[in-house]
Amino acid sequence: MKALFSSPDAGLDLDLRYVPESNLESVPEPKIQLQLLDLTKKGHLGLSVYSEFCLTEGQAVTFILRTPGQRAYPDAVRPSKEKAGELGVPFESKSD
Repeated sequence: MKALFSSPDAGLDLDLRYVPESNLESVPEPKIQLQLLDLTKKGHLGLSVYSEFCLTEGQAVTFILRTPGQRAYPDAVRPSKEKAGELGVPFESKSD
């Protein structure tokens, strides 16, 4: 899962991702879930995210905040309903 923050006024996009991991075979990866947080009534300009979690010995989480690259993909690799149907996977579109 990831969160994408966008500020058209500042011309800035930030992508927040996380990578849970376990360094011990007997210990599962930690479960991380990003939750929406609305602090607009306190003066924030948009929604935020937060997460509460506990780690045990052998567990780790790496959070990555980056500026996503702007890539132009060729039509051959762009997702479509037809390609999803061929692969037998669901296709969801914001315009649907």
